[in-house]
Amino acid sequence: MELQAEVIINAPARAAWALLGEQFGKIGEWAVPIDESSVDSRPGPGAVRTCQIARFGPFPAGTIKERLFEFDPMAMSLAYESADGMPAFVSRAINRWSVRPETPARCRVRTEATLELSGPVRLLAPLLAFKLRGDAARVLDQLCYRVEHRRPHPSKLGRVK
Repeated sequence: MELQAEVIINAPARAAWALLGEQFGKIGEWAVPIDESSVDSRPGPGAVRTCQIARFGPFPAGTIKERLFEFDPMAMSLAYESADGMPAFVSRAINRWSVRPETPARCRVRTEATLELSGPVRLLAPLLAFKLRGDAARVLDQLCYRVEHRRPHPSKLGRVK
């Protein structure tokens, strides 16, 4: 299953990259589905981010580990794959993020996710894709708000621990 989404952010590309790339381990500070997050080293290939998640799409609350396998600060892009904690019906999950300047004060953030489903759940792929697209759009909205306003989205404020 392939999912793509993007958002235009009224801020310089470097500001969006600072949050997504340089602060890769701090997604829990702004994304509502992530209660807490940390990274085991500086962001770069091989770094592992651990996320305590609330429910997200078809995924129950729990702990997910994600391993960076591409990290390019010059191109403002990164890619990571699930390393542990995904439901059994997900045999592989990869996410790619990129930040592209549109103007000096505006950028485009794009995410592309690939999920390989196993077992009978594959039959529900269109329904899962619909749910995940909606949840991903909300996370992009939270990212946009965080970059533009320099504070978490109001929906995050009640959930911060």
